[in-house]
Amino acid sequence: MKTQPGDADLWPVPVQVLARLSEELRAQDVDATAMKAAFSRLDAVLGQPEATLPYADAVDIIDRALALVADPGSLGVRVGQRANVADWGVLGYAVICCSTLGEAMALAPRYYRAAPGLTRLELDEVDGETILTSSLPRPIGRAGEFSVEEDFSGILGVAASLTGVAIPLREVRFAHAAPADRSVHDRCFNGPVVFGAERNQIVFAAEAMQLPLRLASPSSKASATLLCDQYLEKHPAESDLASRVRHLLVHTGLRARQ
Repeated sequence: MKTQPGDADLWPVPVQVLARLSEELRAQDVDATAMKAAFSRLDAVLGQPEATLPYADAVDIIDRALALVADPGSLGVRVGQRANVADWGVLGYAVICCSTLGEAMALAPRYYRAAPGLTRLELDEVDGETILTSSLPRPIGRAGEFSVEEDFSGILGVAASLTGVAIPLREVRFAHAAPADRSVHDRCFNGPVVFGAERNQIVFAAEAMQLPLRLASPSSKASATLLCDQYLEKHPAESDLASRVRHLLVHTGLRARQ
């Protein structure tokens, strides 16, 4: 089923990706006054435990950042390359505990809202290949393209750091059109990069999911995933909140009629 713009499925976004975005703009010598205006909402929450921003605020910051750089078409990839597993918070802890890349990737559909991103993630097995699909809960234009590219760049970079090898890929697919200069994309990804595809996907080589993670701690995984569950409970999506309100109204009405 296709996602419609009005779907109540948005969630508060952990701010680490926006902090890395700010770092990248500073590295590109973007005007400090313009940056202060673009990142004012981020600066107000940085340093707070489990700092998040409303989804719409995160989109607005990304849009403002894209307008400040000379090469917006490569900004998502560059910001993703700055990622490390610590940026993923409680999800990063759970990933580190996994024994194999496949085990770590299996966490994505369940816990993507605990990661500092704006996309949904799905994982499928098709003809012996593992496919990670990234999608958006609603259309957000250039900020969406940035978010998908940051996702894929960051995921593969972190995976390479945890396995110690470049992740073998069959193909990386983006649904949006190619940027004017795609050289950053071609250097970043360890496989063919296709633009204008039907969906945003990483197609992993079959052997990729068997790669062992160097910091695995199977005995800690249950504790780590519990922290992820607690995070999602504490920071619900709008659809979660709507369900809770409906549940409360129904049961309150039932008690009132008794």
